[in-house]
Amino acid sequence: MHTEKVCIVNTFTYISMEKNKKNIYYLVSMVLVMVMSILYLTIQSATAGVALSQLEIERVQLARENQMLAHGLASKTSLTEIQTQADELGFVENPKTVYLGGGEFFADSSTRLLE
Repeated sequence: MHTEKVCIVNTFTYISMEKNKKNIYYLVSMVLVMVMSILYLTIQSATAGVALSQLEIERVQLARENQMLAHGLASKTSLTEIQTQADELGFVENPKTVYLGGGEFFADSSTRLLE
């Protein structure tokens, strides 16, 4: 009877050791999966950060270019620039400009053409 108790105890010990091995295996597997997930997410975050910084650099460059183009447009459409271009193209102010007075009319609105 004593040997039967020893065998039963040894069997239970063996079974509990097997369960412990399985539990340890599952625990190690879960920890490994978690570590790999954290590593993957860290790499993805770093990649997204690099892409975001490149987009920010591009945004700053485009804003600077937009400012320069707006300044160029304002200078090209200024009255002094237009006057200079008109002079270069041969448009000049007529020195013999005739101004009409307040009482002078070219046509009388009271006359009817088809009466």
